[in-house]
Amino acid sequence: MKIINYPHLDEKLVHEKLENGLDIYLVPKKDYSQTCAVFTTKFGGLYHGYELDVNGKKEKVLPGAAHFLEHRIFDYRNKDVLSLFSKYGASGNAYTSFDRTSYYFSTNRNFLKSLNLLLDFVQEFNVSEESVENEKSIIIQEALMYVDEPGYIIDKMTRNSLYFNHPFKDEIIGDIASIKKTTFAHLKACHDLFYHPSNMILVVVGKMDVNIVLSEIKRNQSQKQFKESILIKYLDFKEKREVKEEYSETSIDKSYNLVSVAFKMEPLDDYKGIERSKIEKTYDILLSMLFGGSSLHNKKMLENKVYNDYGGYEYSNFHQMFYISVSNYNVFDIDKYVKDIKDIASDPEKYLLDEKFFEIQKKGLMSSFINEFNNLTNLSLEISTLLADNNNFFDQLEIIKSITYNDIIKCAEEFKKAKITISVVKGNKND
Repeated sequence: MKIINYPHLDEKLVHEKLENGLDIYLVPKKDYSQTCAVFTTKFGGLYHGYELDVNGKKEKVLPGAAHFLEHRIFDYRNKDVLSLFSKYGASGNAYTSFDRTSYYFSTNRNFLKSLNLLLDFVQEFNVSEESVENEKSIIIQEALMYVDEPGYIIDKMTRNSLYFNHPFKDEIIGDIASIKKTTFAHLKACHDLFYHPSNMILVVVGKMDVNIVLSEIKRNQSQKQFKESILIKYLDFKEKREVKEEYSETSIDKSYNLVSVAFKMEPLDDYKGIERSKIEKTYDILLSMLFGGSSLHNKKMLENKVYNDYGGYEYSNFHQMFYISVSNYNVFDIDKYVKDIKDIASDPEKYLLDEKFFEIQKKGLMSSFINEFNNLTNLSLEISTLLADNNNFFDQLEIIKSITYNDIIKCAEEFKKAKITISVVKGNKND
């Protein structure tokens, strides 16, 4: 057992790696009555195309398999897991993202019972072939729910315009063809490979006796047998540096004008741990300075009535991909909006204002970090997310503090090198 203390935050992180490969992280918080646990596998929407052994035959992981597997696992031994959590006084849920699937619960009582339930239903593939077949229509219906939504459409347009081969262009849920093709044996093979303890992390945050919790986890795991772990190597997606399409447009009746200007950045694969995390946080500040609510861009767009409400920006970076998107879903003047963003991208240093503005944005990011401690469920999920990416949540404050204005300038220089794609949904509903 390894204990890492963070006296400046009055926190400590307890880590232990079991013989089966499972990484356990405990964050005891004596002043809380609640306890949360998050069980995460490094298996999400980006993993389709990876090779599987399905009953002795080689198959590629199907698009949407991670999401499909999440759905089925909740039907544990013909019982509804959420009802079982409720019986113990706990609230449970799960989600599948591009790079992981997380199952979690929070409770004020019967924590060990809920913890054992979490470990058991996630690790034991107790579903039937019939239930897999029955689930297909449900997931297809879910996939069809959003196809006419303007926000969904422009997001899909943007990802498809950015990437040629990278699975980030595809849907986490998959498509109708891949959903129909999914079988019980395929999901079982995915579970065997990606739900092995060596590919998972367990995070517990809140009121607990660390020794009791660790002892219970070890007891639970000692009663299970797993296949030999297989090293899961990242695939080479052979993604091009250029964007697939520089401009894409569609029209939707009874919609506002939606615009996304996206930037295909150089991937951050050469950077790991704290170094990579610092680059990510630097981009957080840079983008806030260029496109945030108090930026020159936003003030100019509002004053010139290009739009009447602040839009936003986002970025994502995974294996072999990194993109930034600036968007607004109610644009009155598309040309002016796009031109302003492209002008900023061509000379970002001109729009950074000064170091005083940088310090304000930096303090805002630090404040957001501190606010994470106010909600135990959100805190446990954020800790789990960073650990799954080989980062430590409790390092983040010091990382943010270490960022200098010169770091911002370096990232601005990289931003200038990005390849740009513009996605537009034209509507007739704008005020």
